Amino acid sequence: MDLVKLKKLFNHKDIILSRRKIHQIMIKNQLVSKYTKLKYRNHNLVVNNDEISNVLNREFN
Repeated sequence: MDLVKLKKLFNHKDIILSRRKIHQIMIKNQLVSKYTKLKYRNHNLVVNNDEISNVLNREFN
């Protein structure tokens, strides 16, 4: 179970605990929450290097 589900479960039983406290208890008891790992997404590596006309006739150094 993950922390949010445990928090809801405790709240349903009228036990108020923060997610941090639940996390501390889980660490003390060597419990690990089950979660899905995010998949890697490729990022677009294409850079826009197109020439832009100098419409304002600005002088760049």
